Amino acid sequence: SFLVLVLVLVGVTGDGKSSTGNTLCDSPAFSVSGGFKSETQECAHADYFRPEGGEASPWRVIDTIGLHDTDLRQQEVLDRFSLFADRAAEGIDAFLFVIRWGRFKPEHDA
Repeated sequence: SFLVLVLVLVGVTGDGKSSTGNTLCDSPAFSVSGGFKSETQECAHADYFRPEGGEASPWRVIDTIGLHDTDLRQQEVLDRFSLFADRAAEGIDAFLFVIRWGRFKPEHDA
């Protein structure tokens, strides 16, 4: 049995969570939008093996819905966001808060 390391991507809509997940997985595992409109409407995950010192360790990257989603009420966003836990039954090893390069926005205070 492998110990799967679980990383959850968190951030506001349009800051690049899905693109970051694709970079980590080295594949187009997550759909990416071309603008500031949210592409990710539900949590998604990708499993991959990361090479480390001649061996490969299993990882799971979980892409969450963007906080401050452009099309949904805030309560609906929070309800959908919390569903990432279903994809991490053995626990979470890290949360990665993704922020677009530049200045902090008021949404980052949430």
